[in-house]
Amino acid sequence: MLLPFTEEVLMSFGRLMEAASPDKRQVAGYIRLGVTENVAITWLPTMIKALKREYPLIQIELEIGVSHVLEEKLSARTLDMALAACELPPSRFHSMPLQSLDFRWMCSPSLEEVPDILTAENLVDLPVLSVTREWQARGSLLQWHTDNKIHYRNVTICNTFRTCASMAMDGLGLAQLPVRLFREEVRQGKLKILRSEPEVPPLQIMAIRPNGDDSLVYRAIEGAASIAAAGE
Repeated sequence: MLLPFTEEVLMSFGRLMEAASPDKRQVAGYIRLGVTENVAITWLPTMIKALKREYPLIQIELEIGVSHVLEEKLSARTLDMALAACELPPSRFHSMPLQSLDFRWMCSPSLEEVPDILTAENLVDLPVLSVTREWQARGSLLQWHTDNKIHYRNVTICNTFRTCASMAMDGLGLAQLPVRLFREEVRQGKLKILRSEPEVPPLQIMAIRPNGDDSLVYRAIEGAASIAAAGE
């Protein structure tokens, strides 16, 4: 019952402190930040370095997870902010686009009986490696699964892209992976990119925070994330 009033008090206090301390090096705050794996192993360190340099008093508690789990935690208020592909109601959350990621199906060149072109029909019986169940995907990945009525019969849930890619390189199945993370493995011939019809559209990574809270702490993280993602 008291939570909405408490949040209003904290937001007002944050704005008061910003007005009293225009020097951004004096801006302080503690943020529980959820990020997806593809962010964590690419431009997150660049973002954190910039944030620590410009806003040394902002403290961040990081949690790495898949988008649908981060989405649940944002809704439950056990996370304050996320850099992910979550889909939350705009009436409650503000979302700012950060980065588009290309996803493609990949597998080991040694994996046998893989068709030249993947379709909804032949994916059903192929060994699939995935970080989530198909209905737990988010953004364009969920839309792709839904539009094409994709349902896997032989799926192994690996929880991380790195694990999926490692198992794919060992010939245990095919995985839908972000191209940017596995360019080197493709170049070295450890993975090959497969064609699918239709291809998977790019996935949009967003900076997501509660609506109505426009504090400098949130804006500082959004700004640092935007610059770091653009430089990737």
